[in-house]
Amino acid sequence: MTARPWLSVVMPLHDGAEWIEATLASLAQQDTAGIEIIAIDSSADERTAEIAGGFTDRLDLTLLRRPDAPSWTEKTNLAVQLAKADHVVMLHQDDLWLPGRADAVRCWIETAPDACLHLAPTAILDRNGR
Repeated sequence: MTARPWLSVVMPLHDGAEWIEATLASLAQQDTAGIEIIAIDSSADERTAEIAGGFTDRLDLTLLRRPDAPSWTEKTNLAVQLAKADHVVMLHQDDLWLPGRADAVRCWIETAPDACLHLAPTAILDRNGR
């Protein structure tokens, strides 16, 4: 039996083939022990799911195809319902976790385990990675 994760990462996906590899690679570069990723994909084709599926050997990734759930909020709510951890974070298909992010999240949770919301700094990248 697998230990309960300490963090659930929920990912609403839709036609994200252009970004999903970099996004999941940024997670795979972290210490993801005890982190589950729940991705709900409503893409028109299988490309996003195929790319994401290539990470199942490196990440505890559950990928569900739900073309009937078009909005990102609906997919997020579905993923949260499936989350096993007490703490949940959202990661959009075109966002990245910078090095050390998983360790920082663990530290925030350990410092304030009953907090209902943690906010973190964000860096905005353009289409060219600048």
